[in-house]
Amino acid sequence: MAPGRADVLPGRPPVDDVLGTAVPLGMGLVALGGLGLAGLRSLLLARLVAHETRADDDLQARAGYRAARLGVPRPRVRIIESARPLAFTCGVRRPTIVLSTWILRDLDDREREAVLAHELAHAGRCDYLWIWVGTALRDAFFYLPTSRIALRRLKDDSELACDDLAVALTERPLALAGALAKIWREAADHRPLPVAVPGIAETEPQIELRIRRLLDGAPPPDITGRPTCALPVAIGGSLVTLAGLPVVSALLLFAPMGCGPFVGMLG
Repeated sequence: MAPGRADVLPGRPPVDDVLGTAVPLGMGLVALGGLGLAGLRSLLLARLVAHETRADDDLQARAGYRAARLGVPRPRVRIIESARPLAFTCGVRRPTIVLSTWILRDLDDREREAVLAHELAHAGRCDYLWIWVGTALRDAFFYLPTSRIALRRLKDDSELACDDLAVALTERPLALAGALAKIWREAADHRPLPVAVPGIAETEPQIELRIRRLLDGAPPPDITGRPTCALPVAIGGSLVTLAGLPVVSALLLFAPMGCGPFVGMLG
């Protein structure tokens, strides 16, 4: 009878078994914790939208007209009482655009239209779902600098793409540039904007880049086709990968080293 793996490594200390089991388990729990944190964040945001916002018939009608031009389902539009420049898109089955009263009060009509078109682009592209998945992955793999870099890149690319779609919808790049400039000034004159809520205002370098692109007058993209939307199957696959990847990675790392109860799997 051929000797087993345990006979080949008779001097393997018991701590290897503990390490080989605890590390994959710990990494899996961290991944599930990141997923749970993302779920809790979504629940709090949904509660905020449900209890702290109100409808606006005029903005809803404008959103319906713009959504028809963009070729996407009509989202809900809600208003939240806030002295901060907030504009974000959330939801699962049906996207909801939330604008703060600051947006209605401090921006002129064309600038409000540009902000609304920008958020409609987010809704059409389902960016709010991809950002949620990206945030969950960042929380699960917080120990990897690349997780934060990837999320930052995802957000930056989505903002630039939605700026382009907003210009294509409104044909007024200066209106969106003016709205961003006012938001940037508000962020500079007061405390930092809340980072827990997704919104039109990002970091200062990103806003500056976006304003310069709008002022340069780059040609808007073709919007005759419907923007690409994230599929539920893709979202589900990302979440399964989120929960299982740390465990698989740890097994592949420790099993060849003879650590843990999984050493026979690769021998």
